[in-house]
Amino acid sequence: TDLFKDFRNKNKKVVEYLAKEFEMKKAAREHSRAATANSGILSSEKLYTYKYNEHLFKKLTITPDGKNHGLVMFVDWSGSMGQNMKGTIEQMLTLVMFCKRVNIPFEVYAFSDSYTRYNDNVEGVDDDGHFRGKDGSVNYGDLVVNRFNLLNLFSSRMRAKQLHEAYIYMTATADYYSRNYSYGSREVYVSIPDRMNLGGTPLDSTLIMSFPVMRDFIKKNQVDVINSIFLTDGDSHHNNTYWKANTDETEISDIGRYDINGENVILRDPVSKKQIQIRRSGGHSRRAMTSTLVKFLREVFDINIVNFFLIGKMRKWDMMNHIDEMKSMKEDQSETEWIDVDLALKKFRKDKYIVAPEACGFNEQYLILGGKNLEVQEEQLEVAEDASVAQLARAFKKFSSGKLEKRKLLSRFIDMVAA
Repeated sequence: TDLFKDFRNKNKKVVEYLAKEFEMKKAAREHSRAATANSGILSSEKLYTYKYNEHLFKKLTITPDGKNHGLVMFVDWSGSMGQNMKGTIEQMLTLVMFCKRVNIPFEVYAFSDSYTRYNDNVEGVDDDGHFRGKDGSVNYGDLVVNRFNLLNLFSSRMRAKQLHEAYIYMTATADYYSRNYSYGSREVYVSIPDRMNLGGTPLDSTLIMSFPVMRDFIKKNQVDVINSIFLTDGDSHHNNTYWKANTDETEISDIGRYDINGENVILRDPVSKKQIQIRRSGGHSRRAMTSTLVKFLREVFDINIVNFFLIGKMRKWDMMNHIDEMKSMKEDQSETEWIDVDLALKKFRKDKYIVAPEACGFNEQYLILGGKNLEVQEEQLEVAEDASVAQLARAFKKFSSGKLEKRKLLSRFIDMVAA
């Protein structure tokens, strides 16, 4: 509880500052879209100017109705996220605090395949760990989804007491993952339930199940625009199987595998009746399902989806690989020069991230250094005693932008919902 209160006190003013910035951006963009039109009513104050003035009618300023935005966030709960969990949870907490402050509906999920890993009595799951629905039936051609769980960590549906408890539990989880690999002394020993341990990366399964999640979110919150954030640090488990008839064709119980290299594989959404063909993503067949599902979500729900992809290091060779991968997505066959790598690396060290538009089907993918770089660390505003007004202004501007930079998820989300 004390850890959370300390975190909240350090971030409260920042959230207030960002809430004001959000309202200013929103108002500015609404004003830029405003249109002026004649009302059809003569202005008595301008009648005397009829000989030289064509604008004798009263004017109306028409501002388009603002759209209601909502947030649905999915967080990778895999083993490789261990060193990133403290920073990830801190970013998550500030994002939730901001959404609550400006009254934006939100749902935050962690996707995990370890939550019920050792439970053999999960409803709707067969002995082999496949979802089969509550009545145990499947249809020919249905995708096979291995069991996993979406853990609803935060929700705008929570009452104040529930939300406060969730803040405390997630702060404890962040503390656990920040020190679980060290043997030093700690003031308070924090443990977590075994079912909250990290596991694999069922990203594709999460994307499949996000279709009903999005529909439920729209229905309950009446939102016009969904902004979705996927925070990951690796590729998904393969998901290239479907249900088919057994050998004697008496029931749908066998599993088949599709191959996008030799077959035309089409995904269909039974609700919207839309469909999409699975295609390679930048030449990578292992990411084909992920990129196709992301594109399909965007098409079906007219949704903004951003991916924060956490990386462990960024050396010259790493930057070269990232540039080549981004080029392959654009089918650019040109050779990458080392001068381009140096310029990109310089920009990355300044911005702390790389933006890859349309990478893996997302509107934007942000490559961000994980570990300590992701953590929300508070810094002091330092200026010289004899600083001029201009020096004070520059120092405060740099200090304020630094606060926003350390909250990358929140910064990007503000830009999306203020649009």
